[in-house]
Amino acid sequence: MKNIAPYANSELHPHDRPFVSEIPQLKKLITVKNLVGLANNTKWNELFTYMRESIQFETKWLPCFRFNCIDSDYISVWDNEWYNHLPYPMLSVMWFEIEYKEESAKNNLTEIVTIDHSARLESLIKSIGFEYEKGATSLRIYGYSPIDRTGFE
Repeated sequence: MKNIAPYANSELHPHDRPFVSEIPQLKKLITVKNLVGLANNTKWNELFTYMRESIQFETKWLPCFRFNCIDSDYISVWDNEWYNHLPYPMLSVMWFEIEYKEESAKNNLTEIVTIDHSARLESLIKSIGFEYEKGATSLRIYGYSPIDRTGFE
């Protein structure tokens, strides 16, 4: 069966208007803003593949993520849907943040336990070769330099 999951170079196809690629406009914006790429489609795809195929089966947990894109000051809400809710194309991503703490109920829902997944996620992010920072509850991966720490803990 062919994998039909979207990947880093995927683009949104709005149903109400003809498809026009955003990539040329994004490349112009990167040049205008003098941004230097720190991530690429290969790195993003490796991260997505791990999140979609590995971590949920190892831990039965999917981390939440949020992001900021180069064409907006908007910071997304936290989400954990790793297929269609990503900011395609990933060429647009200024930074991408992943929560590494999981809270789960224990003892008939009377006790909340926090599980720290930072070691596993940090190891993955390092092995892929991303530029990143570790915060109190999340890891922020940088898509471009200069580094933008807006809203980081």
